[in-house]
Amino acid sequence: MRTCARFHSEGKCLRNEKRRVHDSADRRRVLVEPIEDRVTTVHTVLASASRSLAQLIERYSASELAVISDFLSRNAKRLRSEMNRLETARTAQA
Repeated sequence: MRTCARFHSEGKCLRNEKRRVHDSADRRRVLVEPIEDRVTTVHTVLASASRSLAQLIERYSASELAVISDFLSRNAKRLRSEMNRLETARTAQA
């Protein structure tokens, strides 16, 4: 339950787009599943963003997209490493 609240507070999911369901095999566990009609609404809202991204991607060749993908992947890995380094340094100071 806390994980759902944390995800909501971090903007990782919307409170009304999912529901909590007890696991039938293990009643201690709670599963989070999407509410289907809300998923359709979210898809509709995000359709414009999806179309504009597709139009942007069409401007690049496969080899250009490979370079862009490589850069983004390497940069994401670099940023995770830096965040871990900063968190370690902050924890060490506490």
